[in-house]
Amino acid sequence: MRAHVIGNGRALISVVEEPEAYTDIEDDPMVATYIGFLDRDIDRFAWDGGLTPAAIEEITRLTAGIVVDDNEVIPEDITL
Repeated sequence: MRAHVIGNGRALISVVEEPEAYTDIEDDPMVATYIGFLDRDIDRFAWDGGLTPAAIEEITRLTAGIVVDDNEVIPEDITL
């Protein structure tokens, strides 16, 4: 896998070798890279004061009534 920074927090990720079959999604380097970018963005946003009271209120409004079940299985025909 190769990553090229193209500016403003963006990168171009490309595979430079034959992909392997990953039995565990946590072993997939593409998923790990994406999660790493997401983790840094969340940390940066939260610590830079991005979660203002107004943002929290908007998030609360947008997610009101959404029920989350941590044990729910995502169907195989769903594309993420």
